[in-house]
Amino acid sequence: MFKSKNNSAFTLVELIVVIVILAILATIAFLSFSSQSGSARDSVRLSDTTNIRKWLELRQAIGWTIPLPANPKVYAWWATATGVSGVTISEWTVNNSILSALSAWIKDPAWSEYKYSTISQ
Repeated sequence: MFKSKNNSAFTLVELIVVIVILAILATIAFLSFSSQSGSARDSVRLSDTTNIRKWLELRQAIGWTIPLPANPKVYAWWATATGVSGVTISEWTVNNSILSALSAWIKDPAWSEYKYSTISQ
């Protein structure tokens, strides 16, 4: 009379539950990976700026001058609350004369260049 069917397939609800669980796990993995890549970029930046700073200090120690490009961005202001007046900050992009003296091409992981500046009064 009645034949029993032996269905071995998954139901629609089971498939949806599995897909939702996999989506949650993928989201957690992606967020974890993105924070790790940000930390890696920060450590590369720290290492690069340390190398540039050491190279500039070495140039000063042996009596050489720090290379200054011809067209810096200059920011100037007069602060009276602190008693400091006439502060000028000159900002340069780390150019090829500095980069060629270092062992490897230094480039910010997220941007294309580093900048350095001097403060004079």
